[in-house]
Amino acid sequence: MLEMIHKGMENGSVRKIFPEGVSLEDLDDSLFRVRDSREHGGRIIGLLELLKGRYPVFYTTLQAKHSDRWVSKIVDDTPRLDRVWFSPQILSAIWEQARIVNHPSRYVRLGFEHEAGFEESGEFSEHRRSKAYLSDQIGILDQVWPNLKELYDPFHSLVFLQIPARNGSYSLNYNGKVINHGSSFLEYRETIDWIVEFYNKVTREAEEILWFHTTPAGDSGYRLHGAPLSILFDERLSEDEFTNFVAKGLKDRQSKLQIGGFIHPRGRTKIHMSAIDRHLWQPFDMEVTSRHIVALLPKETSGSFVHRLATNIQRYVVPKVQIWLGETSYEEAIRRAIEAPRSGA
Repeated sequence: MLEMIHKGMENGSVRKIFPEGVSLEDLDDSLFRVRDSREHGGRIIGLLELLKGRYPVFYTTLQAKHSDRWVSKIVDDTPRLDRVWFSPQILSAIWEQARIVNHPSRYVRLGFEHEAGFEESGEFSEHRRSKAYLSDQIGILDQVWPNLKELYDPFHSLVFLQIPARNGSYSLNYNGKVINHGSSFLEYRETIDWIVEFYNKVTREAEEILWFHTTPAGDSGYRLHGAPLSILFDERLSEDEFTNFVAKGLKDRQSKLQIGGFIHPRGRTKIHMSAIDRHLWQPFDMEVTSRHIVALLPKETSGSFVHRLATNIQRYVVPKVQIWLGETSYEEAIRRAIEAPRSGA
């Protein structure tokens, strides 16, 4: 599942987003056959469906090692495309829906990952790496998971969710990959459509709340709109951890956070940053301290940045956080989006 950023959407054609060598053949207004002459000899490698005018969804029967590489190359080749990012909060909301609509005896699988890559370097240069899966009945995990989160913070960093289908299951990965283990493509397609509609609603709400811009007010004034994105750490970073985070997470061009820019120190554990998203090349301003990140996003910044930042902060920095879109809780915005009536319903 992919997302076109706003500059890409202005072109009015999903074809212009994809690099040379990838051709899309019309099946209808929003469904295309995909051919790739670069790696697959020009043969059909899947279908592409454009949902909500913004989300190209690639369906394929290629082996995962081939489809993963293909999608990664497509995304890396253009700043007008990003992955759909299922943050731990988004996956948790989907888990809640699966828990409600399925019998407690149905089986699910939850996956968690946290790598504390910015811990202070000790004598043996070791740091915490946590990766775990829980597979059990819905009713049992519904009781167990909240207790585990209280005992061990990495259980807040949900990165994988396998939920029941009518016949089989679906696997959702943090990077937007959804695998159909069921017997019905139509049911799978219906689930994808529901996920995209929900994701689109929360993404648009984030954009409406956060985008900083001005509108005229009176003859010579203006009105400022927008609100900060705030990520509050449950656990304060030590001075060494903060220093490592700035050096490896924000200055290093190979950082998994994909953020760069000019850093202005404001103390031992505080910086201001004239930042840029290194993938989408969108500028923003950011304050980082040992307790929080606050970002100001200009108009037209892709809302997917919010989900990606939430995912990566919890995977690599602090697994337990509070996230606010201005005065609105991120989890509350997600809850409203997932509980909203379906379009046309």
